[in-house]
Amino acid sequence: MYSAVIRTASGEVKIVEADIPLPGSQAYKEKQERKRRQFAEYLREIEGRQLPKPEGFENVSSEDVLSGKAPAGELDSLIQQAKTEKERNFATWAWSLKDELKKLIQSYVMAVGSPPANFREFSDFFGAVNQEGWINPLNGEILPVVESAKPKDGRLQFFHDKELKRFVLGIPTFGLFGKDFLVSEVRY
Repeated sequence: MYSAVIRTASGEVKIVEADIPLPGSQAYKEKQERKRRQFAEYLREIEGRQLPKPEGFENVSSEDVLSGKAPAGELDSLIQQAKTEKERNFATWAWSLKDELKKLIQSYVMAVGSPPANFREFSDFFGAVNQEGWINPLNGEILPVVESAKPKDGRLQFFHDKELKRFVLGIPTFGLFGKDFLVSEVRY
């Protein structure tokens, strides 16, 4: 369970919680099945409109996703590429952290009207965050943060690009899965 204390623009204090099911659990299997159905439906809609498929899924059919022959999104793809249980746990952690932080940034934008100018502003707004969510399962250390448009190895990238009206969040993967970062963007 991931939780954060949020102070809204009006000063109200709320606790936000997100349940991140562990791989192998029944809740995880149900979540994956829902995700497969949703992604397959999305692919069918794209195919019907004759639009380009997402990068990495150009040759994937909705039937492949439903049957499990093809991944149902980025997390599925990362887990399939993992060679060890430690890498699978890391993939789940990195993707979940990216996804939850993106949701928190979107909540911030809705409450304040624009993304946070820096990580300090973000963390001051949300208050104390569950420290366990920041511990890298590969080395057991808390993930450091860098506020820079240029990613730095082993650090969470947190960057507000005012010119392009976007907020970039990058979770380091330390070269696993052929990537240096899992990247999320919040546009406004």
